[in-house]
Amino acid sequence: MIALIFTACLLAVVEGLTNDCHLKPDPGPCKGFYQRFAYNRKNNTCVPFIYGGCQGNGNNFETKKQCEKKCLGKSSTRTIQFIINKRLKV
Repeated sequence: MIALIFTACLLAVVEGLTNDCHLKPDPGPCKGFYQRFAYNRKNNTCVPFIYGGCQGNGNNFETKKQCEKKCLGKSSTRTIQFIINKRLKV
């Protein structure tokens, strides 16, 4: 039972870290022209978009690598899943 509660809490923390990734890309109201990257949930990839330079939201990354690290969770999610599986002996 404790392992189940621990797993639920851990998944909630991971979800909190990646919440910005679920937002639609927002160019903001300014008129700049900056290429940025945003996570696309349908394709599970980071795609380029044009950012105006102000406001917008958290689904806005200067590089594709930054986007992938945060939204695809290549490092943190796999590590956490390994820990969960090891604890639950899955």
